[in-house]
Amino acid sequence: MRLIVLIGIVCLIYITLVSAYTADNYWEVELVLSGDAYTADNYWEVELVLGEAEAPVDSCDCPGLNQNWEANMEDACIINDNCNLGTGKLNHTGDYGNFTCNATISTSDRDVAPNNTTFYWDSNCLINLSSS
Repeated sequence: MRLIVLIGIVCLIYITLVSAYTADNYWEVELVLSGDAYTADNYWEVELVLGEAEAPVDSCDCPGLNQNWEANMEDACIINDNCNLGTGKLNHTGDYGNFTCNATISTSDRDVAPNNTTFYWDSNCLINLSSS
């Protein structure tokens, strides 16, 4: 019986917490049952830890002017929108995968795609290297 009550309380807490978050600020909610003190007799003593979580970084998104771009080849990025990195550098990471360029990327420098990866130059791809 206590297990059913515990599951009901956890579900109620979860539903309440999720409803307080929006698509813009909801990344992860964890219910932490910590220590040896937790037993079926004191299940109401649940420690709820909420923390700020940073939005996940998409390595396929242009980071913006004067920012370095760490493009992970394993994400198989397909770039169709122009990107101006200004003084930022285009770097490629990852052990496998590809990066498809079909837009103009302006950068101060770029590295070579790692071994076992492929940089695809589609018809509209142009890499503008500026001297900074």
